[in-house]
Amino acid sequence: MDRRAQHIVRLLLALMFLTSMLTMFLMALSLDVKFRATPLDEILKSTTEKTVLLAINTAFSLANSITNVPNETMTNKTAVKPGELFGKNVNLHPYIYIRKPSTICNSTGYNPDPNLLILVKSNVLQIGRRMAIRATWGNLTNTSIHIAFLLGYSPLVESFIKMEYNVHKDLVQEDFIDRYRNNTLKTIMGFNWAASYCRQAKFVLFVDDDYYVNIPNLINLIKNIRKSKNQNVFIGHNQTHTEVQRNKNNKWYVSTEDYPNTNWPPFISGGSMLLSMDIVTKFANTFPYVKMITLDDVYLGMVAKILKIKLTHDKRFSIRFVRKKLDTLITSHDYGSPNDLVHEFNRLLQMKKGKINF
Repeated sequence: MDRRAQHIVRLLLALMFLTSMLTMFLMALSLDVKFRATPLDEILKSTTEKTVLLAINTAFSLANSITNVPNETMTNKTAVKPGELFGKNVNLHPYIYIRKPSTICNSTGYNPDPNLLILVKSNVLQIGRRMAIRATWGNLTNTSIHIAFLLGYSPLVESFIKMEYNVHKDLVQEDFIDRYRNNTLKTIMGFNWAASYCRQAKFVLFVDDDYYVNIPNLINLIKNIRKSKNQNVFIGHNQTHTEVQRNKNNKWYVSTEDYPNTNWPPFISGGSMLLSMDIVTKFANTFPYVKMITLDDVYLGMVAKILKIKLTHDKRFSIRFVRKKLDTLITSHDYGSPNDLVHEFNRLLQMKKGKINF
């Protein structure tokens, strides 16, 4: 090979190296990067066995709730045979924990369990959002409230996630690939972890990492719930009469094979929802018996219908970011960038003249 060819090869290798380093740097900054993920069984070929996580506990009898479903239902002239959607072990969860929090709950090293557990669904790439949350509304001094982040797996940022976990110890992570269509896996993971490792917590807030959470307003809501006779709650932004999307190009597409009805049952928008721990446990125990779909909030609505769990609408769980109402809302969706979250949090602090006490 002549010198010119050697020089070209060196330049190409250097360019490939710089490109890979730039890619990792951008991911570390939590920019939205679209990539075709390698299937997990190809990444983890050395793994010889998977532990099947079936949350079948004695706290709730599942057999009765399943057999009570009618043999066939009619919705919008479409017949649905429950056997196609429900049955023993139709929804195995064959994933193992990569990381679990320490010093969050009693079973993981902290005593006692918190009254309120906040579980933040976060894309594994969104390191910036998690850092912004820890610095703002998630920076909690109230020892009765603890926060953890729910992640899937990506080999591209594994070294960064390892460092993040070593510093904060607040990640719940399983070995499924982290992508939008796996949101239900992430939600199931969160319910299973809470029911198994933090079962003495009284309430659980599930919230996405692009939400602003007003902690004082959330605490006031919980205080009011505890004063009421019924403390078994599933609260959020209730969606009703929602049509199933059949367009394959739509983000929320679901096939007729996966769900044949025209409309979804009522469901709480998955971006933010508050549940009592007994409801969380019932969900975790029932998941293996209900066929999974990729829309996590709709899936929870299906399970809630089977369990006859009441969905409570609260307009303060906003599915839009309403800047002027952040002081009265409980949660608000799509704050923008991590810097925007910090800005809005500081603005509220100044508006309240430092009187916000977590």
